[in-house]
Amino acid sequence: MTPEDLAADGAVFRLVWGRDFRAENAAAFAALVDANLLIHGHEPCGDGYATPNDQQIILDSCCQNARYLRIPVAEPLTQHQILQRIESL
Repeated sequence: MTPEDLAADGAVFRLVWGRDFRAENAAAFAALVDANLLIHGHEPCGDGYATPNDQQIILDSCCQNARYLRIPVAEPLTQHQILQRIESL
């Protein structure tokens, strides 16, 4: 990484803070990292979680309705199956 990557218009900054939740972007990023589903945080969610599209789940563990998730890594789960495992913090 370079200092330019970390700058506000740099690649790393955009990856972490410049999220675009359109379904086609989620699908493209999932393909790049060989993932079926993307789960991430650092995004406020009034209900503690959100599903901006069929390939993403956002968990918010900082809000009043904070949530967390435990999933087995040895078996693939659908978004619906994972949503059923979200619990209140």
